Amino acid sequence: LRFLNEPIKAERHFTRLAQVAETPLQKSRAYYWLGRAAEAAHAEDDSKARNFYLQAAAHSTTFYGQLANSRLGADERPLRPPPTAASGDNRAEAVRVAELLFALGEKDVAAPLALDGAKYLQDEAQVAALGEVIARQGDAKLSLIYGKAASYRGIALDDVAFPAYGVPNFNALPGSASRSIVFAVARQESAFDPKAVSSAGAMGLMQMIASTARHTAYMRGVSFDMSRMLSDPPFNAQLGAAHLGILLGEYRGAYLLTFAAYNAGGGRVKQWIDAYGDPRKPNVDPIDWVERIPITETRNYVQRVMENFVVYRAKFEDTGTRSPQVELARAGESL
Repeated sequence: LRFLNEPIKAERHFTRLAQVAETPLQKSRAYYWLGRAAEAAHAEDDSKARNFYLQAAAHSTTFYGQLANSRLGADERPLRPPPTAASGDNRAEAVRVAELLFALGEKDVAAPLALDGAKYLQDEAQVAALGEVIARQGDAKLSLIYGKAASYRGIALDDVAFPAYGVPNFNALPGSASRSIVFAVARQESAFDPKAVSSAGAMGLMQMIASTARHTAYMRGVSFDMSRMLSDPPFNAQLGAAHLGILLGEYRGAYLLTFAAYNAGGGRVKQWIDAYGDPRKPNVDPIDWVERIPITETRNYVQRVMENFVVYRAKFEDTGTRSPQVELARAGESL
């Protein structure tokens, strides 16, 4: 579509993708690109493209669903109302058993049972009721996993999937990234697990490697103690937020470049700018730029953090942060 300029052929291709798509990510991506193909193939009639964008935008917590929403000119409202939860004696036995096990401190037994419920409970009201039980436990990672599992079944539990308690309060250093950006990154980096350690040695909530954390502390005049990266989640979040702030400054507020650099390093981002152009410039489509990132992990990472950011910005009403939709809306346009 974008580089061969064959929108009719692209439309057939993305139609097949939409037919086999199973997850919200797959569906929103297929319908978004169907919309783009329809725009190019049927310029005289935008109704077809609009219909495709509406189907993509239904998945409003996904990268391509948010892009479709922007193409429709709609307000940035990614959080969807949940289904009405079953209550009292109307709750299924699995919901009541999970609640009792959590109350008894049997989390190791309750958590797997609850996650099975997200997949197998037949009634969405019961899935929502179990989601409420999960949310009350204060375990952001468990909440995230449960909410994701529900979303794969088409059940919108956005407040569960995007918990507002995954990052502890911390003293933000000068120039640090906003709360919504920190939550967006922590959700993708560690799934809010403060004890997470990657195979590359990245640590804690913000998954920083030792050299980056040490350099960030030095740049911001903070005493660095390696042991605190896993034992002190607020310290980990403080340094992660500061590092993100430094990157935002380097890239003049460009979220796509900031998140790509946080994941893959500034050296690789420079290589990609040299190869594919600078997505901050009006002649470079930022969505094409993201799709051309040659490292699958980083390409997926940028999309996931961007979608997280849109959700958390709405959740926290982070009006002090420039809307990521401003950057996303440039796709296919010449400013």
